[in-house]
Amino acid sequence: MELEIYSKKLEVIEGSVFPDKQSLKDAIIKKAVMEKFRIRIQYSEKNRLIVICAAKGCSWRVRGNIIPECDKWKITKFVNEHSCSGLKKSNEMVTSSWIASLIKETVKARPDISPRQLKQKLKEGYGLKLPYMKVWRSRATAKKLIFGEADDSYKLVPAFHHELLKCYPNSHVTFDYCHTDFSFKRFFVSFKDCVDGFIAGCRPLIGLDACHLKGKYLGMLFSATALDGNRHLYPIAYAVVECENKDTWQWFLKHLMLTLKNNIENLSFISDMEKGIEDVVRLEAPQAEHRVCMRHLWKNLKKTLKGDKTALLRNLVWAAANSYTDWEHQKSMAAISNISKNLYNYLINLKYKWARKDFNPLVRSKDNTNNTSESFNAWISQHRGKNLIDLLDEIRTMIMEQRNQRKKEMIRWDNGLVPVV
Repeated sequence: MELEIYSKKLEVIEGSVFPDKQSLKDAIIKKAVMEKFRIRIQYSEKNRLIVICAAKGCSWRVRGNIIPECDKWKITKFVNEHSCSGLKKSNEMVTSSWIASLIKETVKARPDISPRQLKQKLKEGYGLKLPYMKVWRSRATAKKLIFGEADDSYKLVPAFHHELLKCYPNSHVTFDYCHTDFSFKRFFVSFKDCVDGFIAGCRPLIGLDACHLKGKYLGMLFSATALDGNRHLYPIAYAVVECENKDTWQWFLKHLMLTLKNNIENLSFISDMEKGIEDVVRLEAPQAEHRVCMRHLWKNLKKTLKGDKTALLRNLVWAAANSYTDWEHQKSMAAISNISKNLYNYLINLKYKWARKDFNPLVRSKDNTNNTSESFNAWISQHRGKNLIDLLDEIRTMIMEQRNQRKKEMIRWDNGLVPVV
C-alpha cells in the first residue's frame, strides 16, 4: 500500500479547504518534505496560520485562515516561488507525530508491518532517512490513533465477554486473570455453531498450534482447527494466552474438551512438538490419538543429521510415515537403521503417532501434516499486532463471514455431495 495522508483535494494550493488546522499544517510539512526545503511557522494563532520558507528573505509563504461558519481552514494566500538558493533540509519538521499521520492508513491495513519496512517505504516515497527508533515510535503513535491505547483494551475484557455470550448463547467463552493484582492472563473463545458443525460434519481430527502476537504485551494465540467436508479450514476455538508452556496448553485443552463435552468418539489431535503439549493431551484427552506433524518432525530431525545421507534419510523417513501397512513401514525403517541407529531409535520411541499405518482408521483421515493450523495462522496474520479486543473481535468477524460465505456456496451445489468428492 502506498503511504498517503491526503487526497488530491487537500493539496497545498490557494483555495484548498482542510478539516482542521493540524491537517493544514501536515499538508504544508508534506510539501516541504517532498520538495526538500525547510520551513518555519511565522504565526500560529487561533484564526490564522502563516508558514514561510526558513531561508531569510525568501518569498515562499502559505497563509491559512479559519472559516468561521464551519470551523474549517482555508488557504487564502500561497506564494509558491522561492527567491532563495534553497535550504536542502526538511527533517526538523518531520516529527514522530507527523510521521504517524503519514503512515496511519498503511498501519491500519497492516498492523504487523515492521519499522524496517516502514523506514524503507518512507525513504523510497519521500527521500527520508530516519532513525529506526523514530520510525518505531511513529508506528506506536499511529497504532494509538487507530486502535487506542493497548492498556485500555484490557479494561473492556469483562464487557466483551458479556457481549459475546449475549450474542452467541451457549457458546464457551471465558477468561482468566491474576487473583492478586487482577491483571489479565487469558481469553478463550469457541462458538456453539462452530462446535455443533464440527461434531455433525467434520472428521474428528483437530489441529493444535500457537503463534506469536505482536502487540504491546506480546503473548500467544492458540488455535484448534479442523477441515470441513469440503476440506476447507474450519476454526473450532481460539485463545489469547500470556505465553506457551504446559500450564497454558492445559488451560486451553481443558476448555476445548469442555466445549466438545467429551462426547466425540475416536477423537484425534495433530500438532507440532510444542512445549508441554504431549503431556497435556494425554492428561486432558486420555482416549484421544495424538499425531505429530511430519513437516515439523523432519525439520527437527534434519538439525541433528550431517553428511551426504541426509537426502536419502529424508525420503526414507517420509516413506515410513506415509506407509499404510506394516510391511512397507518396516522396509523403510530397516533402511533407516542401516544408515543411522540413533535416528531409528528416536523414531521407534516417539510417543506421538507419526506413521499412517498406526493411525486410528475410525478417524477416517490420513493427514500427517498440520496444514489447517498453518492456514489459520496465515489467515489471521495481519491482525496479530492489534490490541486484545480488536484481535479477538477481528477473528470472530472473520469466522462469521467465512460461515456466511460457505452457506451461500452450499446453496449453489447441484447435489448432496461436496464438490471435493
